[in-house]
Amino acid sequence: AAETLTFRFGENTESLSGQEIASWLQVGKDLEIQVNRDQAAAFVKTLARKYDTFGGNRNFKTSKGAEIVVRGGNYGWWMNRDKTTDALVDAIKKGQDAEVKPVYKLTGAQFGASDYGNSYVEVDLDAQHVYLYKNGSLVAETDCVSGKPINGNATPDGTYFLNYKEKDATLKGEDYSTPVSFWMPFNGNIGMHDAYWRKEFGGKLYLARGSHGCINLPPAQAKIFFANLEKGEAVIVYGGMNQAQAQAYLADEKKKQEDEQKKAEQKQQEEEAAAA
Repeated sequence: AAETLTFRFGENTESLSGQEIASWLQVGKDLEIQVNRDQAAAFVKTLARKYDTFGGNRNFKTSKGAEIVVRGGNYGWWMNRDKTTDALVDAIKKGQDAEVKPVYKLTGAQFGASDYGNSYVEVDLDAQHVYLYKNGSLVAETDCVSGKPINGNATPDGTYFLNYKEKDATLKGEDYSTPVSFWMPFNGNIGMHDAYWRKEFGGKLYLARGSHGCINLPPAQAKIFFANLEKGEAVIVYGGMNQAQAQAYLADEKKKQEDEQKKAEQKQQEEEAAAA
């Protein structure tokens, strides 16, 4: 009855009193005290729903100062509910005050709204620009070229874990096999890498000349990113046009060019007529 069990989530704590625990106890036929696992699991489920951030939406302040919401991804705290329930039941059986440590499948850099911490990559698809932060300081930034949306290869928004990093990798797909020096995947087969074959980066290049989904970086900048990034750090991706938006934008740009060409030709004809 006097037992208190505590769970800690950063600066927040959740306590479980002996009075509540008592309602979970059952007496078996052999007079042994048993813990109702279903009730313990329900308590753990409540904690997970409150503190898990895996795949969730995040408020984020961009490098340009805008307050946005970054939706989805695979980053965040993800509690292993079964193993945490086991830990809770074991703690109850000991009958002593204790802190129960949750077991996690995945963890963030810290608890709280900014669970990605202060070392992460920010990918602004609208500006086609990438920022690298380390311990709160901007280490590098560069223009990039992201996935080509007009054929369905737009780079997805979201907050992701850096899966790993690899030197001298070969990227393979249905219609390509490309060697790169610095490979940093964060979303399945989508990642950041050097693109030595490109002479230009940034702007609206990605709309018609984008990648298969990866973030193409200038080789010198890719080397800096590779040297400073660590497995498990967050890659925060936002913005960019989807397929329909890209097609509409390119069609509008094409029409503008055609109109300008017509005006130029008409002007030239008028000037020639005046000269004659």
